[in-house]
Amino acid sequence: MSQEAFADFMARAIVALPQDLKILLEMVDDADLDEPLRMLAAGAIVYSLSPSDALPNSSGALGYVDDALVVRMAMNEIVRRATERGQAYRAKYAEVFDSLEADLAAARAFLGDAFLYFTSRMETISRDEYRGKRPVDCVQNPDASAWLHDEVIAKNVEMEFDEEEVQRAVKKISTVLPRLKQKAETVRRA
Repeated sequence: MSQEAFADFMARAIVALPQDLKILLEMVDDADLDEPLRMLAAGAIVYSLSPSDALPNSSGALGYVDDALVVRMAMNEIVRRATERGQAYRAKYAEVFDSLEADLAAARAFLGDAFLYFTSRMETISRDEYRGKRPVDCVQNPDASAWLHDEVIAKNVEMEFDEEEVQRAVKKISTVLPRLKQKAETVRRA
C-alpha cells in the first residue's frame, strides 16, 4: 500500500512541479515571511534547478521524484513554521496543502531509511549554490531574485510533463529506491 500511495503522490507532485516552483517563487518574494523561510523556498528551487541532485532529471519523469519531494517538503515546512502567513498559503493553495501531510507520510513509509536523505537536505538546502547563486542571494539581492525567476521560467518549459507518461513512469517508482538508499547511506556516514 505504501508504494501505491507514494506513487500516487509522486504522480501528482511531478505534474504539479512547474506550478509548485511558482508558489515557491511567491514565497521567496514574500516580505511577510521570515528570511530563513524565504531562503528555504529559494533553496528548494535551487535544488530542483541543479543537475547534481539525487536523481538525474535526464532519466525522465522518475528523475524528478527527488525534486518534487524536496519542493513539497520545503513548502510544508514553510507553511508549518510561518503560522499566520502559512495559513494564508494553505488556504490559497488548498489543492497542494490539503493532502500534503498524508502525502509526506506515504513518502516516509515507502522510502523508509532512504527518507533520511531528504530530511538532511532540508537542514542544508538554504546553503546550496547553483550557477554562483545561493538562496540568500536570491532573497536579498533583486538581481539574483530576477535571475531565479528567469531560471524557473526556463525550467518550467523543460518540465512540460505528459500526465499519462508520468502515470506510466511512477508504476516503476521502486526503481528509484536503491539510488535514494545510497544517498541516505552517504548522509548517515557523514
